Amino acid sequence: MSKLFYVYPFEIAAKVIKRIEKEMEKYLDFLREVNFDCTFYLNVGKYLIHNKQLNSAYNYLNKALPLCKKYDKVILEIDTTAHLAIISYLSGDETAEKIIYEKIDLFKRIDRSVLADDLKNDWELFFKNKKGWEI
Repeated sequence: MSKLFYVYPFEIAAKVIKRIEKEMEKYLDFLREVNFDCTFYLNVGKYLIHNKQLNSAYNYLNKALPLCKKYDKVILEIDTTAHLAIISYLSGDETAEKIIYEKIDLFKRIDRSVLADDLKNDWELFFKNKKGWEI
């Protein structure tokens, strides 16, 4: 879902995100098993990290995390926790790198190698060695 936002300039994507967030409230009970709010907040958080909007990304990921637990979405919880650790790392917390690799390893241990590879590639390509971003 976060890839949808990349087709727009950031200013327009931010408006689209706000509009979706406002409108989605009406539909959350329509298809409960979809858990749209959880995946929306996670994907928006990931998108915002890529756009160096760490404070906003942190806020969205912190909206997603309790929903992951509420809906028992372990895969999403792992991904959310990893991306919160990426924000910590980018903000200067070098110990957060250990959490990121633990989440990559956890994906592997639960036989989700595609997710492990995706997280590892994002981490190494876009974020590793880029500390000091403002939160």
